Amino acid sequence: MSDSQFSAFSEASSFADTQGQVDIPASFDTPTREEEEWARTRALEALHQFSTEGLRTLVYAHKEIAPSVYDAWHARYAAACTALSGRQQQVEAVCEEIESDLLLSGVSAIEDRLQEGVPETIFKLRRAGVRVWMLTGDKVETAINIAKSCRLIDTECLETTALDPDLVEQARGDGKMILLVMQSVADPDELDRVVARALDVAQAMVGAASVDQRFERRSKRDKLRRGFKKFGNLLDPRRRPQAEVVAGIETESEITKTAGDSDSVRQASLAVVVDGETLAALESNAQLLERFLLLGTLCDAVICSRVSPSQKALIVHNMRVRCEGGASGSHGGKSKLKASLWARWIWRPVRTLLTHDNDQFMVTLAIGDGGNDIAMIQEAHVGIGIAGQEGLQASRAADFSIGQFRFLQRLLLVHGRWSYVRVSMFIMGTFYKCMAFYATQLIYQFYTGFSGT
Repeated sequence: MSDSQFSAFSEASSFADTQGQVDIPASFDTPTREEEEWARTRALEALHQFSTEGLRTLVYAHKEIAPSVYDAWHARYAAACTALSGRQQQVEAVCEEIESDLLLSGVSAIEDRLQEGVPETIFKLRRAGVRVWMLTGDKVETAINIAKSCRLIDTECLETTALDPDLVEQARGDGKMILLVMQSVADPDELDRVVARALDVAQAMVGAASVDQRFERRSKRDKLRRGFKKFGNLLDPRRRPQAEVVAGIETESEITKTAGDSDSVRQASLAVVVDGETLAALESNAQLLERFLLLGTLCDAVICSRVSPSQKALIVHNMRVRCEGGASGSHGGKSKLKASLWARWIWRPVRTLLTHDNDQFMVTLAIGDGGNDIAMIQEAHVGIGIAGQEGLQASRAADFSIGQFRFLQRLLLVHGRWSYVRVSMFIMGTFYKCMAFYATQLIYQFYTGFSGT
């Protein structure tokens, strides 16, 4: 990384260190308005450049505080930290008092590299039909750059703030992903129009197929082949060695070949980027938030940038409530079928056998590595913490703990499937055991006159 990426961009408030003491020139004690505007402009340019390159940015500011003023503020801060009620609000209010009238010192940036195996893990999770949401506190540009590097969104996506018909047709013709950026949209009417337009485009792109079906077309022949696998995998000539299946080994060429075989024509898709300000406007309107969650289930990816820990937890909580409700909002005609016994006991099992609808069995999973992810992890059905440089706070609050993000692939696709098979076999075995035991007793009662002997 070059030295310019760590340099400060403010000469209006510069410092000189001489023999271990800080010397502030008199001309820079109170910078002029032109100097402040120049420093702010240069800092914003540097922040945009760093964010575009995917770097983590940090802004420095300073001000002089008299000892008497600081002592009075510190007393209020200590009282707020020991308050029995409303401690967080009081601490934030006191901190805002001291964090005012600051002079810009400069900005810096540092590279935050992805862990090994993150792009491959996210790609396989998307192929498995998992809807991936990225909740981060980074800037919008940084979040988009990281999403591209980890293969959450396509590198050649069409970035836009409005879904024009010409752009949508171009994406469909070229088979590219559209990246809708919803940044600083606080007007409810404008937000409702943008979400409604995005819903129409997403539903038109998805059509009758869900996200997981676009990654891997599931025909009736494949369903029969998977059914034969349950009986020893004897009728499948394409089976792989058992050790290879257990280890979850799959090369990049095999991934590309499978994806190409499943869908020879690359389809257009939609991804959404939303910032914290727009998300706050969505949270204030229950109907808009519900439509946004529906949009998130239809999109290939959702990126939430500049979000606070409480907003992360609220997103996961609302999605969990929607999943537990069976996603009834996306299936309008199911309420009438629920009242029919024929639909409940005959049609629904048959439909489940012939079709694949994951929307009826959705669960939420949250994964994080820092203390600001604890609330989000605890709100999800399954919480996973990464023990690393951020500490062990997330791991202690999670259901499972892993060392690196790439271990999520084996946790879900290998051990998760084994656990699912074991639990399913146990439930089915218990059911058939009880049926065999009590059915013989019931038949026997017809010959004993229901005397019990």
